[in-house]
Amino acid sequence: MSLPEERFLFYLKLRPELPAFFFPLARLLSGFGVDLVPVNFEDLKNLTALGKSTIILSVCQDLSAYRSLLIGRKYYLDHALLNGKHKLIDATSFSPVSQIVTLQRKNRYFYHKLPITMDDLAREVAIVYYNEYKQAEVWPGGKRTTLPALTG
Repeated sequence: MSLPEERFLFYLKLRPELPAFFFPLARLLSGFGVDLVPVNFEDLKNLTALGKSTIILSVCQDLSAYRSLLIGRKYYLDHALLNGKHKLIDATSFSPVSQIVTLQRKNRYFYHKLPITMDDLAREVAIVYYNEYKQAEVWPGGKRTTLPALTG
């Protein structure tokens, strides 16, 4: 699977309005060739119904956004992460999700503690995004065996 022509990364809106850092972060990610698209939990459910596996960025800076994320996780996101429907990049000043070991082992959850500079966050997000498609291109089998050269 090669890189898609349309390189979307979904930003999880935890409030009705977009935060002030959204547009500068979108500009930084566009430098890496990735478009940041805001979605809410209903949009994610619709994408899952279409069979789309997505990478989601969530940034929680305050308690109200964190409450919103917890509610969405309880009713939808945790189940989708465990079943491999989505991958979550979580930049937050709060603790990581409860199933962190299982999700990190399966490369479905990436935790970044705030505060982090916008440049570092954009770089980490781009690395996760491109590694997702790089892993899809790797042949699952090993190398062919070769016989040792006969010397004599």
